[in-house]
Amino acid sequence: MKLFIRTLILLISIQLIGVSEEPPTPKSTESSETRITQSNLTSVPNAFVGMVNVITGDLVDQEIDQVIPGPNPIIIERSYSSSFASEGTLEYAWDLNHSMRVGCPALSSFGIQRFRTPSEAL
Repeated sequence: MKLFIRTLILLISIQLIGVSEEPPTPKSTESSETRITQSNLTSVPNAFVGMVNVITGDLVDQEIDQVIPGPNPIIIERSYSSSFASEGTLEYAWDLNHSMRVGCPALSSFGIQRFRTPSEAL
């Protein structure tokens, strides 16, 4: 009888220890994968594994560089697609989410396409 009572007390104490632990936090429903904002396929199924479109072989990447908060936040976002080759607002397959082009037409006519930071200009 003493063995039964000791076993019962042990089981109850183990049960109480399990109840006192914090409940597990639910996993986030947000995807940790990179958000793909573009596709060069129209009405054709596509499949991405990581950042590669397995149908076309395109490498696609997307980064948010700056968010300016406000009622209508301004988001500066760049994306890369290997199918763009040298086309894109930032050249060499990189694109901005805003329709503008970074460049210097006067220098590009001479074949110069380098931009320097203020510290490099000295």
